[in-house]
Amino acid sequence: MAPLVKALHVLVAAAFAACGPAPPSSTPPSPTPPATAKVVLHGDGALDCVYAGVFPCVPSVVIRPAGYAGSWEPTETDPFFTTTPPDDAGVEVVEEEVRDAPGPLLPGTYRVAGVIGVPNDELAQPPATPRLWTSSVVGCVADVEITATAVRVEISVTYRQDNTCDVTVDAIDSAP
Repeated sequence: MAPLVKALHVLVAAAFAACGPAPPSSTPPSPTPPATAKVVLHGDGALDCVYAGVFPCVPSVVIRPAGYAGSWEPTETDPFFTTTPPDDAGVEVVEEEVRDAPGPLLPGTYRVAGVIGVPNDELAQPPATPRLWTSSVVGCVADVEITATAVRVEISVTYRQDNTCDVTVDAIDSAP
């Protein structure tokens, strides 16, 4: 083999050796964020408010982990549906628009409740904390298991004038 060709072979072999595996990175890889499922709320029906013509009722959706033992009274962060103003008989029609829609849910088991609340218009004097509601009624509940493959959770609540409701919850494993 000619010296030039031999030198070229050595040079190519050295270049391939230099292209070996990269040295280990000193920065650990970023953890994969946990899977979450987007929550989509639907509401309809009508409510017969206890205080006809005075205060509107607030149809809320309360979502808590399974086994939750606290109050089911809605908080300021729970979503609620808008309603038409009460008519003379105190009936409000539940509209599809949702206020304070919840963020995505992590995999797990949840209980979903349709709650009807009557807002409290009285201001508490310090140091007392004002209550958000004069009264609230849990009208319906449903449980849902959200798996790591769920991408969306559809929650539909139909409110009735007797302050009850029906709730259906479906965890969807693929995008529409």
